[in-house]
Amino acid sequence: MSFLTTKSLPRRTVLRGLGATLALPFLDAMLPAFSVRGRAAAKPAHRFQTFYVPNGMAMEHWLPKGEGTAFELSPILEPLAPYRNQMLVLSGLKANWNYIHAGASGSFLTGTARGGRNEIEIVADVSMDQLLARHFATETQVASLELSMDAPANAGACTGNLSCVYTHTLSWRSPTQPLPMEWNPRVVFERLFGDSGSTDRNAREARLRQHKSILDSVSAKLASLKSDLGPDDRVKVDEYAEAIRDVERRIQKAEQQADLELPTVEQPQGAPPVFEDHLDLMFDLQLLAFQSDLTRVISFMISKEQSARPYPQIGVPEAHHPLSHHNDIPELIAHMSKINRYHTELFSKYLARLRATPDGDGSLLDHTTILYGSGISNSTRHSGDNLPILVMGGGAGTLKGGRHLAYTDKPTMANLLVTLMDKMAVPVERMGARGDSMKSLIPLLGVLLIGAGGGRPLVIDAVKNADKEGLRALVQRKADVNAAEADGTTALHWAVYLDDLESADLLIRAGAKVSAATDLGVTPLWTASLNGSDAMVRRLLKAGADPNAALMAGETPVMIAARAGNPSVIEQLLAKGANPNARGARGQTALMWAVSEKHPDAVKVLLAHGADVQARSNVWNEVMAVPPHGYLDYNRAIPRGGGTALMFAARAGDLASAKLLVEAGAHVNDADAWGVSATTMAAHAGYRDVVEFLLDRGADPNAAQAGFTALHAAVMRRDERMVTALVAHGADANAPLRTWTPTRRSSKDFHFAPELVGATPFWLAARFSEPNVMRLLLKHGADPLFAHHGDHVVEGRGVGFQHRGDVTTAVMAATGMGGGEAWMELDRREREPLVLEAVKLAVDLGVDVNAANVDGRTALDAATALKYQTVVDFLVANGARSGKNQKH
Repeated sequence: MSFLTTKSLPRRTVLRGLGATLALPFLDAMLPAFSVRGRAAAKPAHRFQTFYVPNGMAMEHWLPKGEGTAFELSPILEPLAPYRNQMLVLSGLKANWNYIHAGASGSFLTGTARGGRNEIEIVADVSMDQLLARHFATETQVASLELSMDAPANAGACTGNLSCVYTHTLSWRSPTQPLPMEWNPRVVFERLFGDSGSTDRNAREARLRQHKSILDSVSAKLASLKSDLGPDDRVKVDEYAEAIRDVERRIQKAEQQADLELPTVEQPQGAPPVFEDHLDLMFDLQLLAFQSDLTRVISFMISKEQSARPYPQIGVPEAHHPLSHHNDIPELIAHMSKINRYHTELFSKYLARLRATPDGDGSLLDHTTILYGSGISNSTRHSGDNLPILVMGGGAGTLKGGRHLAYTDKPTMANLLVTLMDKMAVPVERMGARGDSMKSLIPLLGVLLIGAGGGRPLVIDAVKNADKEGLRALVQRKADVNAAEADGTTALHWAVYLDDLESADLLIRAGAKVSAATDLGVTPLWTASLNGSDAMVRRLLKAGADPNAALMAGETPVMIAARAGNPSVIEQLLAKGANPNARGARGQTALMWAVSEKHPDAVKVLLAHGADVQARSNVWNEVMAVPPHGYLDYNRAIPRGGGTALMFAARAGDLASAKLLVEAGAHVNDADAWGVSATTMAAHAGYRDVVEFLLDRGADPNAAQAGFTALHAAVMRRDERMVTALVAHGADANAPLRTWTPTRRSSKDFHFAPELVGATPFWLAARFSEPNVMRLLLKHGADPLFAHHGDHVVEGRGVGFQHRGDVTTAVMAATGMGGGEAWMELDRREREPLVLEAVKLAVDLGVDVNAANVDGRTALDAATALKYQTVVDFLVANGARSGKNQKH
């Protein structure tokens, strides 16, 4: 039972002593005396925290199965099971700046679309935590905390030629002012509880010798305060003070241990040498900072990007960053997953402390929004798509957890940051504005329609709580049914979102505006179309909802219904005048969305209502990483877009929709802006059935405007049946590869490496151990004596970069010479017999076994290096010799 005096204690009460300032936790005595609404008047603060993990994620072990509330926790997320009801798993989010590791952390809280161009130019955008820090600056003593487990490096280059700043911090006070992350618990402690601002080593050591605590200087005032408090508050103050004293004791012990064990080490005092001990201190300091309301904003990095920290304590001795480039090797992915799960286990321990700490009418966890995740998804490819993101906590009543929200339209992290800012009651128009030319942001419906916390209109509360009787009473009392939350969400939005037709009908009859739109353009009809609710769509259209009202990004109800695969909804919308050929911001139509998501039933409806099968998406240039020669990486703008619905179907592997489109008149030989045909797209993506269908309908198997053919892709994919279909339709078995293809910053999947330019399909089949494909191509005129002439640049030993001019025969290629990366890698033991078979075939066809490259290296040398003894024995038996001029 709470003890209330006739005089309430100010919320910002602090105790000051010599060299110390002690803020107090939330106490019952801070409630206004004898006030029935005291708790509401002293509502606990809404806090925000970022918990960043580096180097991406083993996505195979991260993504949950299922969506909505019926999702199954993945192995990495299992440690967070106790907090499922306060967990939002967000899938489909895209990084704004996907540049290896610098962009991962550099854009995570800023939403910046680009950073500097070299080590000297340091630029991003103001980060979310700093926008919140400005907002709370007058309410807390410390505007924000920026913490890390790694010492900051604010000079030098870490990612490519970009500054280490990007990988070592999340926080930017201005576009040119990154904030260093503090890693020393002693410095953090004194920032929170010492008012002198001094971290002088001599002063600290003097206090250590005197065995004094920061609490000693305020002990008398603390005792005096406790005499005026009720019993519950006295217990809270005692527990809080003991927690501070415990943290300080552990820091002192860490300092003493550091001096004894590491007398010459450069690490600052206060950081324990054991990772878990260090982390435990940092967790407690963050807890105390929130508990005392010294700050409401914390950004924390469990490690910097590119962190090489090993984790032998969990059976992972490999350095984290190199391990993250696992090249899809199962054993390495398993180790990567161990690290990722270990991080969520540690995070779970921190959440337990927040949940166990009372705060007003709930806990710290109830009143905190925590953004957990990484700026990279698939780490081996530096992927910025489908980021691993969680939003945890109660958000002071603004978050509805227990859900997995999977977005298919690839909203960016900036979209999420804007949404979270709105939930923090600090609305902003956009994040990352310096580098963002967007005029609008795609809404995150599952997050936006959560609730705005205090001050929400009563009609919205009634709908959210399924209080039909209360809603009727409000309508009878002429309550404003169009009252909206800060983002423009009305009660009708909520009724539609919850598919509550009864409440929606009541609101509409009471005058609710059916075309009301949120700040981002979301209308009730748009949401109903997403839900696939026929009855709700029918009711809204009957009430006059505009079927062509679009989001600010141009997405109409028909588009979202097509994307979600709701043909009956599409029928209704088109019958009421919806435009089947409306275009979104990138020129994509509902038909393109339907085939991209493999919804042939939706395609049928759209085609029946005049959807244009030849409409093309917008064309733009995308900067991609291109390794043109060996190690000399650079960027190149590639024309993207210009795709028709048939090309989207080919890329998605939607055979049923492809058939419908061709029957409706789609041109099978059209190419996109780069010159890639639908057949080549399907081959690249591995959809043999689509390739076979297009060939049967007259597609050109030799289309090569982009510099490569479907046959090149089929060979690289090791798809013998696809190769069979292509050559049967006239594919040229001797067509040379005329260009390399760029690697996306996020992926090297299915690209043609520069050193492969000039190669024929037969040579590629030899290089990637496909003897059956070699035989098949021979039947269709392939030249087995073709020798690949390479002209690329390699890194020389001590002399910079040198040009090469290698000539590689099929025998040499079969033993791994000639460069290039396999798209579909084989197990080493599985590969040796295939290499032997390919070598035998080439030798039987007359290929020289002693041909050598410019280093004098022969096929025998390559086979010896691979330790393929059967291949070595065969070559020796056929007169092969080791190169005489091999360089070492």
